[in-house]
Amino acid sequence: METDLYTVSAYHEKHGVHDLVLEVREVDDDYLIACTLPFSEQELTGQAADCFDALQIVRREAERQDWRICCKGSRKNVWPSAMSREMGGGVTAYLLEMGQQGRTDSLVDIFERDTPEFYSSVADQAAFADAWFESIR
Repeated sequence: METDLYTVSAYHEKHGVHDLVLEVREVDDDYLIACTLPFSEQELTGQAADCFDALQIVRREAERQDWRICCKGSRKNVWPSAMSREMGGGVTAYLLEMGQQGRTDSLVDIFERDTPEFYSSVADQAAFADAWFESIR
């Protein structure tokens, strides 16, 4: 079972910005993401049918400890298509604009490092996606 490693940024108001390594691997029909937050021995894990959902699980756990995992997949306006989830494991997602369909030239790798200023909570990201889906109907 091969493990892919992605280095992203983790931000905490008290501790600042630090590198964080996400370990991503397939487990049966799911994807498992694991990491250990800086200044902590606790491993966070998320397992789901695609990488985007697994990343959201890990992000929720990190948020409970006031950490922000900063990657393209944690931007407010980033969401994967159904095809990306089914065919590509949810590793790529669209940068969304209200009222416009996702475009190929707006695809991003969800594990690409990003800065804390673009971080959005999982709840805010899901609310934006819901509003975007409504805007294109």
